[in-house]
Amino acid sequence: MSFRDMRNFTESMRVLGYHRFISMESFRTPNFPLVADILLWLVKRFNPQMCIPADVAKESQRIALIRAVAQFMANEAHILLNKRHLYQADGKAVTEMLRITTLLRSALKMAQAALDEDEDESNLHLSPLISDLKAARELEAEVRSTAASLCDLVGEEVDLRAQRAAAIARPLQINEAEKALNAGIKEISEDVKKTEGMLSNFGSDMRNLDSKIEKKRQELERNRRKYKTLLTVRPTYMDEYEQLEEELQYHYNIYVEKHRNLCYLESQLAERKNQYQEMQRKEDIHRMKLHKLTEDKRSLLSDSYESSDTEVAEDKGSDRDPEDLRRPSNPQPTQDYFIRSDPAETGSSTESLQEDRAAPTSGGFVFKDTVLKNEQDFAVGPAATTKPMVFRYRGGSLSEYERRPNSQESNPIDLSGRSGKVHLSPVQPTGPLPVLERSFASATSRAANRIDKDCVDYCELAREKLGEQLNRNNRDSRPLENMVSDSASVNSMRSNYSVLRPIIPQDMRNRSFLESSVLGSGALLGAEELDRHFPNRRVGIHVATWNMQGEKGLPANLDDLLLPTDSGCAQEFYVIGVQEGCRNRREWEVRLQKTLGPHYVMLHSASHGVLYLTIFVRRDLVWFCSEVEHATVTTRILPQIKTKGALGIGFTFFGTSFLFITSHFTSGDDKVYARIQNYNKIIKALALPKDLTDTSPNHSTASDVTTRYDEVFWFGDFNFRLSKDRKDVEAIVKRTVDGDMDPLLEHDQLSKEMKNGSIFKGFQEAEIHFLPTYKFDMGCDVYDTSSKQRTPSYTDRILFRSRQAEDITAVKYTSCSNIKTSDHRPVIGVFQVKLKPGRDNIPLAPGQFDRSVYLEGIRRRITSELKKAMKNQNNSTICFLS
Repeated sequence: MSFRDMRNFTESMRVLGYHRFISMESFRTPNFPLVADILLWLVKRFNPQMCIPADVAKESQRIALIRAVAQFMANEAHILLNKRHLYQADGKAVTEMLRITTLLRSALKMAQAALDEDEDESNLHLSPLISDLKAARELEAEVRSTAASLCDLVGEEVDLRAQRAAAIARPLQINEAEKALNAGIKEISEDVKKTEGMLSNFGSDMRNLDSKIEKKRQELERNRRKYKTLLTVRPTYMDEYEQLEEELQYHYNIYVEKHRNLCYLESQLAERKNQYQEMQRKEDIHRMKLHKLTEDKRSLLSDSYESSDTEVAEDKGSDRDPEDLRRPSNPQPTQDYFIRSDPAETGSSTESLQEDRAAPTSGGFVFKDTVLKNEQDFAVGPAATTKPMVFRYRGGSLSEYERRPNSQESNPIDLSGRSGKVHLSPVQPTGPLPVLERSFASATSRAANRIDKDCVDYCELAREKLGEQLNRNNRDSRPLENMVSDSASVNSMRSNYSVLRPIIPQDMRNRSFLESSVLGSGALLGAEELDRHFPNRRVGIHVATWNMQGEKGLPANLDDLLLPTDSGCAQEFYVIGVQEGCRNRREWEVRLQKTLGPHYVMLHSASHGVLYLTIFVRRDLVWFCSEVEHATVTTRILPQIKTKGALGIGFTFFGTSFLFITSHFTSGDDKVYARIQNYNKIIKALALPKDLTDTSPNHSTASDVTTRYDEVFWFGDFNFRLSKDRKDVEAIVKRTVDGDMDPLLEHDQLSKEMKNGSIFKGFQEAEIHFLPTYKFDMGCDVYDTSSKQRTPSYTDRILFRSRQAEDITAVKYTSCSNIKTSDHRPVIGVFQVKLKPGRDNIPLAPGQFDRSVYLEGIRRRITSELKKAMKNQNNSTICFLS
């Protein structure tokens, strides 16, 4: 019984004038007294003289009532009622009674219409005459047409008379007629037997259904009683559950507080590190100033000794005794030409001078009969036989001022203001005397040489490394000698200076660092930066798809999936799509990070039910990626069920937009049309891009998401099968030679539909040289041995399309046969994709990646390596002494 039938029945009974109220709930449960009363009332409406007993107390009386009513309706109203449905006295009885009320209601309407016609006839006497006139004209036209057709038939009678006579004269074939009659009788008898069998089966089916209905009704009653009992019972664990919930809330509040404190402490630690680095920088500057002061002191000391030699030469002709000349005078402060400094600085200067005193070289000055007393005063001691004092110049090269000839030397410092003169014996230099210069370049160079004790051996190597690094980092940069620096930039490169690429202020004036054109010099995503990282403008992408069959345990090793041994080098991007993924998605991502190692970071990861899509990129290329967007589409009837559908991720790298889609289509050998519908729904409903701009809007359409990106990769479990019996497929597989799978692919459903243009329009697929990837027994290379005996098929595929022809080149396309933890084999593809320069106006992802996954993956990688090393050490026969 439907709601419409119940509504029509109650309305009909109301119109017919039934004296009792009938509601929608009257027949929710069996109500035989009400049904009996309605039936008797309906019988009285047909024939008020009809007498049917109304007693329904006993079952036999109820059966007699139903039979009498059914017999009456069959005779009077020609309505065959289902007595079984009437006896049930529920919604089915309402359906049967609705047939009677419908007839009565239609009769009532006809009577009312007749009364209305009588009223119209009394009002309009000419209407019947007009209608009769029209009917007469129609009959006249019909008579004419009939007479014409009869005349034609009489004319044909003459021609058919001879044929009829010949047919009547022909002798009748009694044998053939008898055979035809016998065949007809036999066929009819067989039909009668079949009908009788069906009637007997129908009776048994009815009895079985009645017994099943009764059992289900009893079971429903028991379940209702159980449900009422459960509603009144409070589980014993509810108290403990509520207590644990309160404890969980308490611990969660503590966790939130500690997390906030940790974030604050991390920010404070970062601030302290910045302060420490700033302090180190200031200390380096202070140290450079200190060494500059030290060299200035040495320069002044050298000038003072030269001045003393000049005065001694002038006093050769005097009458003073030589002993008087050698007698020390009262020392005076030398603050006229010494620069006072911090005690720490003067101490360093003294130490450097003492170091020089103990290290003679062939290229220095030898001053005889001299002793240095302290950092501010110097005098000539009486001991003329002391060890010679030596000043050594370690730089190995002199400044431009020091290379000047003696004629261009500056005047020595005037010491006439001093109270006494220093008299020294003549000095015989072993070579030309260079002039010491008080310049930043020479002082810094000597200070750097004093810091780096091995600068003599390090100098040439540092120059070579500096040039190599600059040439490698700046393909179009200026030569090294054009950089603003001095010899200290090379001599102390490892301790004071870096080799960052120089930025010319004029370049900064010529362009904006916020937004640049494609040809802008120095643009972050421009041609110059693209050519520096990718000289051939091609990036490597590794794509993998795998139906994991919802397994709980992951493979012990993922190297064959991501790092195959036959690959020459790793790719820049790794894209992994999973269908029917494991329950612990986080563990899967950590395992991928552990396999790829510290050179890669997880750019983005998304899920749609059991569909996972993860993208890893080289760590030094994450700065050139835009913000990443993702969207999902479900192909199930209910959107809450997410076992079938698609998941897409889109982003821009330099100036090229990428779209990666992984999907899981409807399964079944004969569900080709359903899979095509899945594809059409996905390309229309996948809402990408969201905030990113389309790089070529003129080539995109609103009804197909794959036209809105430059490069598109679509992979997953498409569930397209081989339209061939399993035995034939296995025979073809055995006959394959050198990976020639064309005989198998002739029966591939996906290849046929792509050729017809009904699915994956514009997409391509690399040549297949591997065996079907579905369906295997777990843990081995044997195809399905279960009762279903599924046909091996290429269900897992990787397809691609690009806006420009030959932008994508397939380098490798194969299956991973070493991973056997699922009934599917993973499929991997390696591609080279052409890049184009971009603009700096797209929203970039400023180095964002999942740091927690990165740290956990690297920690596990290090732990496994340490365990392996410890195991190798324990297995080694060499004895280690600590």
